[in-house]
Amino acid sequence: MSLRKVTIIVLLAWAAVLVAWAFHETFISGTTDGPDFVQILKSGGASAGSISSFEVVEPEVGYAPFKASEYDSLARRAKITDAASISGLLDHLKNAQSGRIHLNHPGTFDRVFLKVNGQDGFFWLDLYVLKDDQRSVFMVKANTCNAVNPNGASEYYLDNYSEVLSLLKHDKATASGHTEKED
Repeated sequence: MSLRKVTIIVLLAWAAVLVAWAFHETFISGTTDGPDFVQILKSGGASAGSISSFEVVEPEVGYAPFKASEYDSLARRAKITDAASISGLLDHLKNAQSGRIHLNHPGTFDRVFLKVNGQDGFFWLDLYVLKDDQRSVFMVKANTCNAVNPNGASEYYLDNYSEVLSLLKHDKATASGHTEKED
């Protein structure tokens, strides 16, 4: 076999390894089997008593985390621990409709990540408002338990979401769950 053929075979093998690695990192790594958080809520598998807290996490513009360490490095806007706020958020998320609403060149507003800390693990939700000149909807991308890869998330939406935004916009929450504004 000529040196050229060996070089081409080696290069093709490396290219195949790189493509397989990229596919794994993008679509498989950081995903888990099972229902997503909204599916669990709708089936009655989660309640305010099974959730210890919600961490409202500030996303970085132009940056999409894929690994637990990347999510952990993001700034926390608030930690919601009081039962009334947890119950209120769960009630709203339980009413989310499956699917994605398509809008005409929408803008994205009020984006946060929400880490749901429960008894059996955690769930990451990507929450944001999509808005065009006709309509606005609150989008929810819900991962399965202990999953961090956003490519495995299911999409939901809410039409009425002002109460959800008010719960998520607190600047700081104390351990007792009472909210304090930071100066």
